[in-house]
Amino acid sequence: IHAPGSIQLDERRERSITLRAEGFIEKVYAGATGQHVKAGEPLFRFYSPQIVQALVDYRIAASGGQKQGGARKLRNLGVPEEFIAAIPAKGDIPFSMDWPSPVDGVLMSKSVVAGARTMPGDELYRLADVSTVWVIADVSEVDVGRVNIGDPAEVTLRSYPGETFRGKVAFILPELKAETRTAQIRIELPNPN
Repeated sequence: IHAPGSIQLDERRERSITLRAEGFIEKVYAGATGQHVKAGEPLFRFYSPQIVQALVDYRIAASGGQKQGGARKLRNLGVPEEFIAAIPAKGDIPFSMDWPSPVDGVLMSKSVVAGARTMPGDELYRLADVSTVWVIADVSEVDVGRVNIGDPAEVTLRSYPGETFRGKVAFILPELKAETRTAQIRIELPNPN
């Protein structure tokens, strides 16, 4: 069966970067749409009075042997575990923090700029893990009954002449397009490079 298709992001591998605390962006490290980032790599530097107050409460709780209770407030504000683990027991409390990327991915959108005020729930970035992509193929009505979930699929692309990529049928959408009499078949395609 030969069918035309298009490559799309695996929507299950997209991630929205939002904050749970009000604050200010001091510096932007990941500054361009299309940029690749690694998990743990800093995206931006952030200052939040709410998080600073939670840090003070954490230090007070930790000095009284209640470290877990203080850490819970920081976790509720979305503070990454790596940052919580690195809080010094004594000395200066950090007033701003570098916010790490939670996953490896590509910046699909960026709405953060240095100096901006952010509110809880504002989407700062949208990341996509592109290690697997979807190929959505339009299979003719007469052929769709011969396709099963788990079937192997070969994909060729004009941009890579002579190369064949292999994936598997992951989903068959349960509808036919009336105007083209085709069904959409989702093929999961590994994309290691």
